[in-house]
Amino acid sequence: MAPNDSFLPEYCTDTTSLWVFGYGSLLWKPNFEYSTVEIGHVKGYVRRFWQGNTTHRGVPGKPGRVVTLVEQAEGVTWGMAFLLQGEAQILAALGHLNTRECRLGGYTFQNTTFYARAGSQHDVVVYTATPDCPHYMGPAPVHTIATEILSSRGMSGHNMEYLFQLAETVRRLIPEDEDNHLFELESTTRRLLHRLSSRTPSQEIFALPVKCTDEDNNNNLKAWPSSTSTLTISH
Repeated sequence: MAPNDSFLPEYCTDTTSLWVFGYGSLLWKPNFEYSTVEIGHVKGYVRRFWQGNTTHRGVPGKPGRVVTLVEQAEGVTWGMAFLLQGEAQILAALGHLNTRECRLGGYTFQNTTFYARAGSQHDVVVYTATPDCPHYMGPAPVHTIATEILSSRGMSGHNMEYLFQLAETVRRLIPEDEDNHLFELESTTRRLLHRLSSRTPSQEIFALPVKCTDEDNNNNLKAWPSSTSTLTISH
C-alpha cells in the first residue's frame, strides 16, 4: 500500500477533534500543536525496528532503521495519544505528519482503538509501515539490526540517537511497558558501541556524511534534533 498524501483520512473528514497515536519519535518530538496527550496502549500490535529510513535516520543506499507496528494477535504497544481540536490544529498537525511520516518516512495511516492508562478509550489515527510500503526492511537478527543502526545517520541525527532516545523515553514515562524487542536492541547496540569506541574515536563514529535536499527544508527537519524534546504532558 502506497502512502496516502491526503491531509485527512476519509473517516475523519467531518470531525472537529482527532486523536493521533505515537509510538516512536512522536513520544519525545511531536513537533506539532495539540490540546492534550494521554499515555496508554493499542492492542493487536507490537513495536518493531522493521522500517527502513533514508531521510530522518539514514540515506539512500544506507538506510537506518525506525519503528513500525506489526500485527500480533496478543500484542500490546504502549505510547501516547495526542488530541487535536479544531480544523486549524488538525490540518496543521496532519500536514506535518503526512510529510514527516508518509512522504519522507514511507508510512501509511490507519485507525485503531487506544486504551488510556486512566481508563478511557479513543479511536486514533496511527502511522504504520507494512511490507508494501517504501523502504520496508522487515525482520532480522537483533545483532544485525544493531549493526545497521550503528552505521546509519540521516538529516535528523544518528540512528543510535533515535534508538536510545526511544528506549529512555519509554523507560522514564511508561515504566509498565515491557518491550523486550526495544530493550534488547538497545542493550545489544550499547555493547557493540562500547566495543567500537575502544578502537574508534567517538567523533569518527558520528561523522557519517549526510546529503540534504530542498525537500528536507519543507519539514524543517534539520531544526529539530531528536535530543531536544517538544513533548508537554499535563499532570
